[in-house]
Amino acid sequence: MRPSNVLIGLGVNFLFAGIALGAGSVTLSGALSGVLLGTWIYSFMGVRGFLIVAFFFTLGSFFTRLGFDAKVSRGIAQKRGGRRTYKEGFANCMIGAVGAALSFFTGEPLYAIGFVASFATALADTTATELGSLYGRRAFLVHYF
Repeated sequence: MRPSNVLIGLGVNFLFAGIALGAGSVTLSGALSGVLLGTWIYSFMGVRGFLIVAFFFTLGSFFTRLGFDAKVSRGIAQKRGGRRTYKEGFANCMIGAVGAALSFFTGEPLYAIGFVASFATALADTTATELGSLYGRRAFLVHYF
């Protein structure tokens, strides 16, 4: 980890968190945890790692807002107007953050793959929940035999 990555990551993440806070996508705690986790990830994975997180967050926020009024009228909308808190930040980013550090310190590519996979999984979950609740007709649980 280069000190310049930490400083750049801190600046980039403060800017991104400020935009997200201004857009109403996060609470203050969500913005601050985003700065912390985003700087950690930028420090170990660089701009490419940050872009993966930013892509996940931007699309997840979009799908949360998509049809929000209809979700409210059905009583299925996210709490706090869809704004994410530190809880969602840590829940969605901790596995990726650990993978980022392990990838950096070990050089093992499987940890970098795990990093990407953790955000792909989080985005798939968010998308399925948001679109499924908006457009789905019947929910069901997939069972493994």
